[in-house]
Amino acid sequence: MRLTVIVVSLIASQVLTTDALRPRARVIRKDIVSNLRQHHNSSATASNNLQSGSGKVQAHGEDQLGVLRGKALQNGTGKSGLPAGTRPKKKKYKMKKMKQRPGTDTKPSQYLVTPVDSMKGQNRGGGSGGGRPRNPVMDFLENKRPKPIAEAKSKDSLTNDFNEMKRLPQNDHPASDQKNGDMRVKWDRDMFFIRWAYGSLGDQLAIRRAPHASIGAPWPLPRRYARNEKKVFKVDEGSFKFVIKNHSCDTIELAIERFRNHIVEDAVEDLYDNLQNAENTNINDPQIKYESDVYKQAPELKEVEIIINRPCVKYPSLDMDESYRLVIKDSSKRIVANEVWGALRGLETFSQLVWRGTDRKLYVMETIALDKPRFPHRGVLIDTARHFIFKDVIYDVLRGMEQNKLNVFHWHMTDDQSFPFQSETFPEMSAKGAYHPSYTYTHEDIADIVEFARLRGIRVIPEFDVPGHTYAWGHGRPELVTKCYNDEDPTYGMVGPIDPSKDATYAFLKELFREILDLFPDQYIHAGGDEVPSDCWKANDEVMKSGTKLVNGEKGLLENLEKKIKNTVTKFREQSVDAIRLWEYFQNRFMQDVKQVSRSRVQGVKFILWQEASTKTGIKMVNDTVAQIWLGDALLMREAIQRGYRVLYSACWYLDMVSFGPDWYKYYSCDPAFPGQGVDETRVLGGEACLWSEYVDNENLMARLWPRASAAAERLWSARDVKDLDEAAPRLQEQRCRMLSRGLSVDTISGPDYCLRKGRVGGHDWTVPGVFSVRRPYGSVDMFKDSMLVIVQVIVVMLLLFAIFKSHLPFRVFETVRHTRHSTIFLSFLGLIGISMLIYSGLWAWSIS
Repeated sequence: MRLTVIVVSLIASQVLTTDALRPRARVIRKDIVSNLRQHHNSSATASNNLQSGSGKVQAHGEDQLGVLRGKALQNGTGKSGLPAGTRPKKKKYKMKKMKQRPGTDTKPSQYLVTPVDSMKGQNRGGGSGGGRPRNPVMDFLENKRPKPIAEAKSKDSLTNDFNEMKRLPQNDHPASDQKNGDMRVKWDRDMFFIRWAYGSLGDQLAIRRAPHASIGAPWPLPRRYARNEKKVFKVDEGSFKFVIKNHSCDTIELAIERFRNHIVEDAVEDLYDNLQNAENTNINDPQIKYESDVYKQAPELKEVEIIINRPCVKYPSLDMDESYRLVIKDSSKRIVANEVWGALRGLETFSQLVWRGTDRKLYVMETIALDKPRFPHRGVLIDTARHFIFKDVIYDVLRGMEQNKLNVFHWHMTDDQSFPFQSETFPEMSAKGAYHPSYTYTHEDIADIVEFARLRGIRVIPEFDVPGHTYAWGHGRPELVTKCYNDEDPTYGMVGPIDPSKDATYAFLKELFREILDLFPDQYIHAGGDEVPSDCWKANDEVMKSGTKLVNGEKGLLENLEKKIKNTVTKFREQSVDAIRLWEYFQNRFMQDVKQVSRSRVQGVKFILWQEASTKTGIKMVNDTVAQIWLGDALLMREAIQRGYRVLYSACWYLDMVSFGPDWYKYYSCDPAFPGQGVDETRVLGGEACLWSEYVDNENLMARLWPRASAAAERLWSARDVKDLDEAAPRLQEQRCRMLSRGLSVDTISGPDYCLRKGRVGGHDWTVPGVFSVRRPYGSVDMFKDSMLVIVQVIVVMLLLFAIFKSHLPFRVFETVRHTRHSTIFLSFLGLIGISMLIYSGLWAWSIS
């Protein structure tokens, strides 16, 4: 009966706790408590009497206890001393707290059920004596629930501060920005909509709308990140600075100037949203929170310390350390990194945390970020062969990469369409292979781009694709490429990949790549190896015969004379090779030659190849070759890893493949490690977002690339479990506005929206929202200064005229001119002066109109 009452009470206490029934539940709970207390007190009295009677038995020693047990057996009772056939009473159990194991983040079950009799020496009651045991059911009904166990303290004080801050609300927007309305902008299938919870009618009235942008939220999301919305700092625009505490170099010194300008001039403004005026909205007026004491009395932030633990390294590399710790608290305002590359990432995060309020002041929340990238290779591929891309546009690409913490610029420089690399060793290659002689990248251009990228912690990896994709190479050097045949008939003008059957081909490539390696300091180069039309080799008998000799070791009469004699004596017959074997030979010999010319480099050279060369052939790995997968999924990733390669993944990030509506969710959901599908993540270096330029040029490249590549950037940087689209969308909206504010012409991303930003609109410079200033070819126009200058000039001219007429000088001059032969010339001169004054006044009037 008692057990039934307890169960009923537990069910009633849980069911009757809704908002509507909460008052009634308190009354029912009170009645249950009083009834159970009476029943429990009567049971406890009987239990205490029984315990006092058995105290004498417990006072005896072990021998006496054995005697008593023996008597009990003689009297026909059981071991418990009860008459035979009588069931013993069940043991009482009590909930006992478990201590958390030190050094663990996970919480064990908070309670351990322990028999009351085994808790000897413990206080069973509420007082200091040995009163009655606590009843967990009574504690539950009286709301005396045990407090949860505190997390284990770490030896690192910063980790403890982070854990404490992480327990605070971590909203996409500050709480003061939100109302309790039911209207929400939510992701639904493949778009963002404003939706109402009114069944089919709500679905019919759904409106496409991008989510409201977050404010002061970083992209990509740091590995461990916490902020306190109730504590903000006011950034002093006039005096704010970064202070380098130990190791310094040009990389960090130029970076702090760059990021200070981003903070002071380009900070994203807290957005007004017209949805705040809608009925049943969940968006509040952002201006409200800036009237609170949290912002009005915010302390000033005047400097942030930069601490780099190791001396600077000139160039970034695959093994660079990009980790950092960022702390903005009353007691500490600093960015700490092991290497300068981590300091750059920390500066980027801090610049994103700062925003401009509606009161036009800069703010940053109390924040702790403990961050490092998930993958070391996070790249963007730009194709400059199918459309020539100007150097300034490449600079914009690199600026966008820095803002998204991408660190590899994969420069696909040459292809079938053009050869824009201006080689000083073989100048005819670009003179005849580029679209136009001026559309080339000189050594100076390449050095500028590599330096621009270096200062932002970005590696530049060139790709000269061989042996395929080399049609334009043949314009300058026709002997390099293979002449194709249709059956036995030659095809005039149709040439295939590089001819692998000539020693001269390898000599040319050796010298060309010697020049390339001198320009690109990174340890890796991309050697292509994809989409090789080997049928052209098969159709050319001369290529196959010469190739067979090379593959079988026939490199020349003199150096192979001994082997030729041996073959003749033993009647050795050459084995013909197929096109795949010839391709394998070419790739191995080419890579060995490049390795040989790279011996003067301290870091040597390593190769990246597209998947065909690494999975369809038996190429020997040279210096840990990396395979880049551009077709396929986890199956191909596993196959390449089983062959011994480390891998990059790009198949899901081909940004030139466009579709209607927001498509960034596809890129955001793609994980290059394919969790749970048998891919060894330790062999996955990362991935690249690829923008092939068949239909991309200087006018639309930035809009096609950003911010869609930002989705891949967060996937490659942030933790694996960061994948909530509804959480990411407001931050991506803010990132889009931030990139626009920093002067990059990026595209829309999630639907109808707007951003307050700088940039050009309709031939005008957009400076202040709602105001246009006219752009002049001769420079900017200062309206006030120009107007005052004209007024002063007019006053001076009027005073001079007054003085002249006062002195009767004009009448004397007129009489003199009337009696002079050259009066016509003089009058013409005066007319020219008058016309020039009219033109000048007309220009002035046009400038202020």
